[in-house]
This record gives sequence, structure tokens and C-alpha cells, in this order.
Amino acid sequence: METNVVTQPLIKLLDIFLAVIGVVGLFLAVKGVVEFVQGITQKDSQGMVHGGMYIAAGIILVFIKQLLALMGITW
Repeated sequence: METNVVTQPLIKLLDIFLAVIGVVGLFLAVKGVVEFVQGITQKDSQGMVHGGMYIAAGIILVFIKQLLALMGITW
């Protein structure tokens, strides 16, 4: 039995999982932009910091598949 037959469904499942993580990252980035803008308008440094962290985390999650490939983790 070929290993490709066994690993192909797992690779598809991993791609779906990484796509879901990317969508969650997109929502986090949007939430971060909203918090960052609110922090700027209210002159709230804590809100700006939290917004920046959400934006950074969202961008990392959106590009997680590319970052893993950049680190040499492939499937």
C-alpha cells in the first residue's frame, strides 16, 4: 500500500485546519485595527498596545502556512 494514499487525506485535513486558522487570524487583525483606532481616538495607550498585539497576532495567523514553510516545516 502506498503511503500517499494514507497521507493524502491527512494533508487535506491539515490544509483545511490551516485555512480556518487563517480566517481566525483575519478576524483578530480586524479586531486589532478597531481597538487600535479606538485607542487613538480616545488617547488610550493601553488600547493602542492591545490593538497592536491583536494586529500582530492576526497577521501571524493569516500567514502561518507560509511561515511554517519558511522555517522548513513542510508536508
